[in-house]
Amino acid sequence: MSRDVDRPRTAIARVPFTCGELVQGTDADGGAFLVSSPIDRAAEVRATVDGSGITGGPAGRPKALAAARRTLVALGCGSLGVRLEIRSDLPVGRGFGTSTADVVGAIAATARALGEELAPEAIARLAVAIEPSDGTMFPGLALGDGQTGNRWEVLGPAPALGVVVLDFGGAVDTIAHHARWPAASPGLTALQARALDLVRRGVRGVDPAAIGAGATLSALANEALLPKPALVETLELAACLGALGVCAAHSGTALGLLLPPEPALAARAVAAARRSLPGLVDVWPARLVDGGVRVVPSPGTGPPRSVCSAAPTTRR
Repeated sequence: MSRDVDRPRTAIARVPFTCGELVQGTDADGGAFLVSSPIDRAAEVRATVDGSGITGGPAGRPKALAAARRTLVALGCGSLGVRLEIRSDLPVGRGFGTSTADVVGAIAATARALGEELAPEAIARLAVAIEPSDGTMFPGLALGDGQTGNRWEVLGPAPALGVVVLDFGGAVDTIAHHARWPAASPGLTALQARALDLVRRGVRGVDPAAIGAGATLSALANEALLPKPALVETLELAACLGALGVCAAHSGTALGLLLPPEPALAARAVAAARRSLPGLVDVWPARLVDGGVRVVPSPGTGPPRSVCSAAPTTRR
């Protein structure tokens, strides 16, 4: 056991999944931006820090393991070990934010096990060093650059919106997709800017209709970059149901119907999607929720008390 840790220390972080993004694009200066669509399902990451110097955990989660190791180093505890346990029930590569939830959860839980509470900006910087990220580490709905981890801005709390999640299977390699991301044309940039303006005004003004319109415009603009085979049918279904709009996974395969938060309408939408959407693998009702990491120390660990020489990126 390291002299810095007298016994194994454990913390648990819960990070919401997403149904793609409300908007994503490139601004006139070439900078990337997005506003995620966090939903009421979450991944749970348990981190146990000890003095072994070994990083261990699920073999299929190398990014989360790398994030935990990077967190130890960033907090001056690179000689320590960490073991991860991950509970995640959604598939990767479809736009549900599963990989980001793993990475963000690993960072937050590892830090908390060390007695540190990282600010969302610090988590974002560590996360994007592993892969492009979304904004689910921030409270509410956040706008920012998921490729550099900079320029984040919390727009406001999530309004009351139902989301019927549409899973069309398949998978997209997020890192490879962003690596070949083409330069946006002026026309596409203008569409994305209009979509962002609608979403921004909708969140700040608590106007779900504006959010739905902006999300739909962003989904349509993204067809030039990553087409969705069932988008036309999904838009037709949205119109028939009186939905507020459609959101898309801009680097995945999923779509979502944005609806008023009425259980009966959600149930009708789920049934209609099963009947009418080609290629649908799964569908379920959800709610748009605030982002933010929920961190819980294990019983007996007490309040945050740093055991390392932490970098100045913590929030106490």
